Amino acid sequence: MTLKKWHTPIKMKFYQKKLLHSYNFLSLGSCFADNLDYFFSNSKINALVNPTGISFNPASIAKHIQMAISDIGPSQASLGNRNGLYFHDDFHSKFNNINPAICIDQINDSLLSLKQYLLKANVVIFSFGTAIVQVKQSNQSIVANCHKQDSALFKRSFMSLDDVVNVMKTTLDLIKNIKPDVQILLTVSPIRHAKEGFVENNQSKATLLLACKELCTRFSFVHYFPAYEIMMDELRDYRFYDEDMLHPSPVAIKYIMDTFIEQFFDQKSQASIVQIQKLQKSLQHKPLHPNSQSSIQFNQRLLNDLSLMQDQIPYLDLTKEIKMVSERLKI
Repeated sequence: MTLKKWHTPIKMKFYQKKLLHSYNFLSLGSCFADNLDYFFSNSKINALVNPTGISFNPASIAKHIQMAISDIGPSQASLGNRNGLYFHDDFHSKFNNINPAICIDQINDSLLSLKQYLLKANVVIFSFGTAIVQVKQSNQSIVANCHKQDSALFKRSFMSLDDVVNVMKTTLDLIKNIKPDVQILLTVSPIRHAKEGFVENNQSKATLLLACKELCTRFSFVHYFPAYEIMMDELRDYRFYDEDMLHPSPVAIKYIMDTFIEQFFDQKSQASIVQIQKLQKSLQHKPLHPNSQSSIQFNQRLLNDLSLMQDQIPYLDLTKEIKMVSERLKI
C-alpha cells in the first residue's frame, strides 16, 4: 500500500553565502518582523527589530530608511493631534504623546538608532505586509498609519509592481552605499489583511511576491525567504493559525523560523542556535521545590553548561543568564 503525502513541502533554494550566528541582523516591516524578535532573542542573535515601529507597506518602510540615512527626520510642525495626542502619519502609534516635543524626539531617536544599526548590520530583513496603502488627500503622500483620523482625509490605493520595485531599488542603493557588504533578505508576511478583503489581500500579496522576484533578479545581494509560501502550502490547515484565523500560531512561527535557520545559516551556526535554544528552555524551568537536592543539581549543571558555552562561543554575552542561575544557587 502506498502512503499518501499529507504535506506539500516548499523546495528551498540553496544559498552559497551562508549566514553566521555572530552576524548583526536588522529586521524591518510588518508585524511578522516582530515575530522574528522572539526568535532572535531566544537564539542569542544580535538584532534590532522595527526601531521605527511596525510598517506594513514598502513605501513607508523605504521612507524610514531614507530619513535615517539622510539624517532628515520629521519636524514638530509636521505632527498631527487627535484627542490630545500628537502623532505623525509616517510612524507607528507607539510614538504618540501628549507632549509634541517628546513625540518628535522619540521618532528622531528611533531614526538615529536605525542608521547606527544599519552601519553595523550584516543582514537586513524586509518583511512586506501589503501593497494596499492609504494616501493622504492633502498632499498625496502614502502614510504608514492613519491614527484613526477621519477616513475622508485618505483614499485607498494599490502600489503597482513598478511602484514597489522602484521605491525599494532606491532604498537598496542607499543601504549598499553606506554598507557595501550587506546582505538583504526579502519576505512577504503570511498574515492576511482581512479588512481589505480577501480578494484584494491576494492581489496585494501577488504584487509583493512579484516585486521580490524582480528585486532578487536585479541585485545579487538580495535573497528571498518564502515565509508566505510555507504558511499557504506547507501549513495549509487552520490548526496552524491563531484564534483570529489570520495570524500564524506559535507552532507555525516556530516551523517557519526552523526552516529559516536550515536554509540560511551555516552548519556551525545551526548547531549553536539549537544548543542555545535548549539552554534557554532550561532557564525557563521553574522547579516546584527550588531548595531540593535535585533542583540544586539541575542548576549546577545548567551553570556549568552556560560557562562552557561562553568559553566555546566567545562573542556571546551570557552574563545575565549566568548571574540568574548563580542567584538561584544562593537560595
